[in-house]
Amino acid sequence: MTLISVTSFADITLRSTDLESALNEYLSQTDEASSLLAPLHDGQSIYIMGSGATTLAFAVEEHLKNPTKKLLPKSFLDLFHENQDLDLVIDSSFEELKAYRERLGQTAFGIREGHRIDLLTLMTDGPRGILDNSDWHTQNTDLISTGLIKITTTMSATKHPNLMNTRTYTTADGQEYGFSHVIKSRVNRYLDNENHYEAFLAKVGKNPKVVSALKTISNNLRFNLEITNSDLTLLTAIIKGFTSKLEDGSLVLGRGEWIPKNEEYVFSRLHMTASKALSWNEQLSLKAIKIFDQTGVTRLMEVLESKRDSLRGFMTKREETLSKKTCISILN
Repeated sequence: MTLISVTSFADITLRSTDLESALNEYLSQTDEASSLLAPLHDGQSIYIMGSGATTLAFAVEEHLKNPTKKLLPKSFLDLFHENQDLDLVIDSSFEELKAYRERLGQTAFGIREGHRIDLLTLMTDGPRGILDNSDWHTQNTDLISTGLIKITTTMSATKHPNLMNTRTYTTADGQEYGFSHVIKSRVNRYLDNENHYEAFLAKVGKNPKVVSALKTISNNLRFNLEITNSDLTLLTAIIKGFTSKLEDGSLVLGRGEWIPKNEEYVFSRLHMTASKALSWNEQLSLKAIKIFDQTGVTRLMEVLESKRDSLRGFMTKREETLSKKTCISILN
């Protein structure tokens, strides 16, 4: 994927040999650590979640394998794709979270352009909570989206692990498989919950299953992860099933699968997720097109763009990418 140009590399030789310790050692030396630590109150820690955590974990893992060639930047944001969101989590109450947001905005980190910063609470139940939030454990997602890596902590903070699995996938033989296993094996898993439509965002029509299905495919592409045959079959069925119902008008009203007042939100979210995949480097974009064609994403984008004038660009970018590949093949 295309990365932001790196302006400053740290002259770092990590003493740690295991990933979790190495992450802690690296992050403590980054520019962001002090910026994120300053607004924390004593007893709090801050984590990075989801694709951001995955980016960090793979970068440090590559550095451990080849420290002379895989250098680590002084600013960990330099590892990120230019339109990659930044999901941060602090172990606090919701009120403390709002206060931290205000203090964070006064730091250089808080106003850096190009990254949307989303703040969540680690323990609190409610719309911004994770570990104690039944919605978090009910809604469909993938393991990449559930991982946490501790960036920095205050002295008296609760000693949660530096690398956390907030949800796990249970294999057929009863083994628990989490975010940390994805980093080691490079195999992501889709978490399909039969009670998905009981979660708040799904109930109000902002999170039909197709959203998490497309996000899972996008995450697998971005990080070049393997996908199991069973997951590929399930994700394809969800996407093609939604598209078919969208075309013939048979989406279920009032069950979260389809609430007209929120259709614009869902359409835009789906279109943005798919479009981002075609903004990566040429190799990944071509791979995305192949997988999107296979899983029904391309057809879904066709339908969305035919229904909304505001949603344009995916199909055009797809054709441009394929044409560019054809021209290169002819020249070579």
